[in-house]
Amino acid sequence: MDSNFQFLRAGWPEVFQNAQQAEAHGITAPVTSVFYSRLTLELMVNWLYENDGELEAPYDTALSSRMYERTFREILPPSMYKELHIIRKEGNNAVHTGKTSQYKALAMLKYLHRFLGWCARLYSEERPEVPTFEDHFIPAKGTAEKSKAQLERMQLQVEERVEELQKERRRRLQAEEE
Repeated sequence: MDSNFQFLRAGWPEVFQNAQQAEAHGITAPVTSVFYSRLTLELMVNWLYENDGELEAPYDTALSSRMYERTFREILPPSMYKELHIIRKEGNNAVHTGKTSQYKALAMLKYLHRFLGWCARLYSEERPEVPTFEDHFIPAKGTAEKSKAQLERMQLQVEERVEELQKERRRRLQAEEE
């Protein structure tokens, strides 16, 4: 399947898969789409903290804390920083209320595409071509909305995965120090 996020496939397969899920649900299941947009944002922000030595990790590893951290804010264009907060807030709102609109889901996809394209251009070993976002890649039918309970379970799984990755990073850093 063609995707607006194809440029991520080689360098960030997990980010690509989640961005593609956000895209696949953009029209038919906007709550699910917004959830996946937020999840993809979180995955990429976590990747940045793991791989950019200039970023100072805050004590609290929540997405909002990482996004509010000074060094993170300083690397982003100001308009992009605002868009990322919109993705985070809409994603949280969609999970907790089970409501959003198709219009908001499409806006989140475009904001996410802009951010991920920026990351790919700056952090890829081989600079990928980041195409302009195309609405025609978003399927007009074929997916169903996930329930609020399913989204909350998925959010818990994400939080557990993030915690596992952070533990692994701490072990790796400790081993390097020794």
